[in-house]
Formats: sequence, C-alpha cells, structure tokens
Amino acid sequence: MIQTTPLQTFAVLAALAAFSIFYNDVFVENLARHLPAKFRATSFEVAFGVFVNCVGIGVILGLQAMLVCLLCFAASGLRMIWGDVRRTEVLG
Repeated sequence: MIQTTPLQTFAVLAALAAFSIFYNDVFVENLARHLPAKFRATSFEVAFGVFVNCVGIGVILGLQAMLVCLLCFAASGLRMIWGDVRRTEVLG
C-alpha cells in the first residue's frame, strides 16, 4: 500500500530521476575516464543504483517493501556481481 501522497510519490520519482542523471553523467563517467578498466566492475555501479531505487520504493511503499526489494535483488544479483568481478579480473 502506498504510504505517500501523490505529490510525495512524484517528488520521490523526480529525485530518483535526478539521481540517475547525476550518477551516470558525473560519477560513472568520471570513473570511466580516470580508472583503468581492470579495476572497474560495472556490476557495482548497477548494484548501487538498484540500492538507491530500493530506498525510493521504501519511501513510497514502506520499510517492509524495501526489504523485500533488496532481498529479491540480492538473490538474483549476487551471482551476477561475482561473475562480473571474475570477468573483469580475467580481462583486465
């Protein structure tokens, strides 16, 4: 059940959109420019973005929904992160 007003929900969604622009255009682009590829694992960048989205879900739907979201992404994502780190080490 949504725990925010429509205006609050819109504000959270707008903040998530603004975060994605900042995160991609400033943080990730800077990493790509200054950090050698062998030290970069894209999965960590994605995992942090997923975490921020789960926090947004928590603000809109509540703590329980946020925890379920985090557990679902952890269940599917941990193996993907491990594989990406392995590939990065092999290719780097």
